Amino acid sequence: MSLNADNTSTSTRTRKATTSQRKEHSDITNVICNDLDAAAKFILENSFAILRVNDETHKALTNSWIAAKYFLTSKVDQSPRQEATTKSKYRRIRNGALMGYNRPSETKVLFRSMFVNGEPDPAQPWGDDEAFKVSSSLLGQHLHSILLGCLEEMMKLVKERNHTEVKGRQPDRHASAKKKRKLDHSNSINGLDFDFDSTPCPLDYFLYHNQSDGVNCSEHVDRGVLICISLTNVAGLEVFSNDAEDGNWSCPEHIFINEQLYQEREVGCSNMLCILSGDQLKKVLQGDDNMTTQFRGLNACIHRVKRKLSAARLSISYELRASVRENEKK
Repeated sequence: MSLNADNTSTSTRTRKATTSQRKEHSDITNVICNDLDAAAKFILENSFAILRVNDETHKALTNSWIAAKYFLTSKVDQSPRQEATTKSKYRRIRNGALMGYNRPSETKVLFRSMFVNGEPDPAQPWGDDEAFKVSSSLLGQHLHSILLGCLEEMMKLVKERNHTEVKGRQPDRHASAKKKRKLDHSNSINGLDFDFDSTPCPLDYFLYHNQSDGVNCSEHVDRGVLICISLTNVAGLEVFSNDAEDGNWSCPEHIFINEQLYQEREVGCSNMLCILSGDQLKKVLQGDDNMTTQFRGLNACIHRVKRKLSAARLSISYELRASVRENEKK
């Protein structure tokens, strides 16, 4: 069974928000993509997209969300001694990277699992929580496959646009003397330039426990190529969109409140992901200033978690990273 999104209609537009809502939350987030092609197009235009995943991926998200919530909720109010015990059992540092449990700030606790080519790192600490390990391992495969598939669709779109422009351009006898930049997508995304097979990618579980008045997560961009974040029934994620002259902060999770998807659900994890452009995307797609004019979504998506939440919020994110291969030419 495919790990990608449903192959149904390209996109669905939900009810427009009121004028007062648009002032704080741009309604570009009211577009839901139901396949990777639609998501790729939307990301290239806006630096993010909302993707509705299939039932198999939703089940993996739900199982992991339940296991992570059970694990992390029990760690919020630990004594200093209990905290030290948890870190010794559930935390490792490998090659300078932290894996497992951490408390990065007073507003949240985190569990990070590292994956290589969709498989969990053998050194990943799981403690004795087998359910958490099994569900996370499966989820990492799903999310890795989705982001690779989305990237492949983006590469096709960029290649098509570049081919169309070159075809429509008049011949120039002096072209060889001009500085030109061609996109070379003849190789797959696993070609010589970038390595996706052996680059560690983090699957993160963030529990914003809503017991502190501090900053949950300030505005930032992520270092990877593409990042996906699960959307929940607690509105918290905000992305900066360029659909207005001065830009707007948009809250993708408001779409679930509008659709009333959670009135009869106890689990707060939806069947939707918000996919964001990362800091490496432009480099992987060999983007220059001209390309970012055509595809403004190549710039990394600025995002944050708002300060005031209606309840505790558990978020799942996966970051597709790439490392630059060494030039094999001698």
